[in-house]
Amino acid sequence: GWLANLLPFLLVTRVAFLYHYLPALGFAILLFALIWERFCLNRTHLFWGLLLMVLLFFLIVSPISFGFLIDSWWAAAYQLLTKIFH
Repeated sequence: GWLANLLPFLLVTRVAFLYHYLPALGFAILLFALIWERFCLNRTHLFWGLLLMVLLFFLIVSPISFGFLIDSWWAAAYQLLTKIFH
């Protein structure tokens, strides 16, 4: 289901917005929960590490997502990240 929802939007050459990927996100969350239950259920240190990583990513990305004003050095860091991951 995840690939069936995501594949049509990977082939589109125009701009894809967040709502294009939301149906595939539901399947990705279900798949992640299945993999987590199967392989990582008894590893609490892995759980806390993943939770910390998600929280840090949220704190880094939220100013841009919510449209908050940011300093110029913070904007330069975001530009560097987009060059790396784009």
